[in-house]
Amino acid sequence: MADFSSIVWLLPAPIIASLIAYRVRNKIKKQVMQYGVLVLCSLSAVVSLSQGLHVFR
Repeated sequence: MADFSSIVWLLPAPIIASLIAYRVRNKIKKQVMQYGVLVLCSLSAVVSLSQGLHVFR
């Protein structure tokens, strides 16, 4: 039951993000979006590796 409750509370976030992305998709240059995604993925990888190696604990 706790999982279902979490899903219900988190469900609006991707829906709202999709609506915002649909509206701004033509206002952001492709190269800027590519660099933004690259930075986000790089940060995610660093955090994942640091937690896996227990660097920040």
